[in-house]
Amino acid sequence: MSKIFKEFSFISSSSLIGQLISLLSVLIITSSINSENFGKLTLIYIPTLILPIFLNLGISHAIFRFYNTSNNENDKSIVLNTGILFSILSSILIGAILFLLFQFISLPVYFNNTNFSIILISIFTSNNNILSTTLRANRDFKNISLISILNPIIKFSVIIFIQFTSKLNFNNILFSTLFSELIVFLYLIKKHKIVSSKFSLPVLKEMLIYSNSFIPHKFFLKFKKPLIQILVSNYIGLNYTGYFALAEKMSLPLYFLIDKIQFVWEPVKFEIHKNKNKRSKVFQSIISNLIIIVLFITSFFSFVVFNFLPHSFYQGYEESIVIGYFLFQLCFLRSLYYLFGTGIELNKKMTILPFTSGISLLFLFLFNYIFYQFQIITINSFLISLFISDLISIFSVRFYSKKQIEIRFPKETYIYISFFFASNFYLLVFNNLEEIGTTSIINFLIFSIIILLNMKNLKSMKTYSKL
Repeated sequence: MSKIFKEFSFISSSSLIGQLISLLSVLIITSSINSENFGKLTLIYIPTLILPIFLNLGISHAIFRFYNTSNNENDKSIVLNTGILFSILSSILIGAILFLLFQFISLPVYFNNTNFSIILISIFTSNNNILSTTLRANRDFKNISLISILNPIIKFSVIIFIQFTSKLNFNNILFSTLFSELIVFLYLIKKHKIVSSKFSLPVLKEMLIYSNSFIPHKFFLKFKKPLIQILVSNYIGLNYTGYFALAEKMSLPLYFLIDKIQFVWEPVKFEIHKNKNKRSKVFQSIISNLIIIVLFITSFFSFVVFNFLPHSFYQGYEESIVIGYFLFQLCFLRSLYYLFGTGIELNKKMTILPFTSGISLLFLFLFNYIFYQFQIITINSFLISLFISDLISIFSVRFYSKKQIEIRFPKETYIYISFFFASNFYLLVFNNLEEIGTTSIINFLIFSIIILLNMKNLKSMKTYSKL
């Protein structure tokens, strides 16, 4: 087994366990509160998804890039220390400013008494992302795996304790998240030997210039699903926001599993990029194989969840299982976006990324506006708009990435992707939701055959380690 498979297996297994524990926490919560209140809770959590992007000014990407391109250990240490110290200071300062601003903003009633918790969660999340990035830069997969399990276990334990000692509500659910993020932060700080003398303003300036493009880019990417949740709550109802939120939580194990492919792939692509003579061919081989792997994982997960998930898992939230199926497919689209965008990041053309993600968000607004004008406001219309906007972002990132590094994929790769798109888009447009079970079985069988036929090519991925 090649190095990339070993690393992926290690990190993905722990991540999957962690996300399954998180899903159990969600199921306990949904058993205690109805879909409408769960929808409200989902809206409360939206700022904790968006604020971390701004609290550290996107410097995590700069840390990873500058660390991998540094020539010696001292330079690498300066990059890590500068990035970590800046992140902690900036998140506290910006968080304090935001807390003061929240006092003058009129928020929905269910946000009452949650502002402080939201800010603290965002601060700890922001810094945990930075500290985890430094582990990833060092390829410390042992501690990365530990964290991916530690966080959900702590949160699950707190929720269980609250469930048996009192009654779950918005505040103590937020507390469970805050407490778990705090423990993870303390653990990560202990692992990192932060040396203030290695803080470098010139290095920080370079890193911030590099990371500036990531702030709007990450915002555009992160805001898509919260936007849909807000629109669903306004036009369909908070109960459907709850259904959508549970479906998204159901998709998180798959999302994180696929995300770990990108996680492991990121440092590898920098190694390959150094060899100009072979990189195009190797990129073509590895990315094509990764696409096949992700297609198989997505089809397998969809098949198992839709056909074998016990009814008790989503009792009272039956709509979530159907919504979840399509969110599973969006996980694949996200991975395709990152894989097709390889050339952009490697050649430091980061200003392109806000355009590719921004145009996707713009079309998301546009399609929902069109649906609204024609009075076609259903959960399906929102899913269709997400699907199409993701496709647009994939085409745009592929177009610009190709200009940076010429990577030609076999025609079979495009056939596999096209089949995947067609089968799922058919279900959405024609509303043949009763056929989801059948489609999931067909997709799983087809991509199982495809991955078996490509086993020889998959084994060739070890090529990268010889560069």
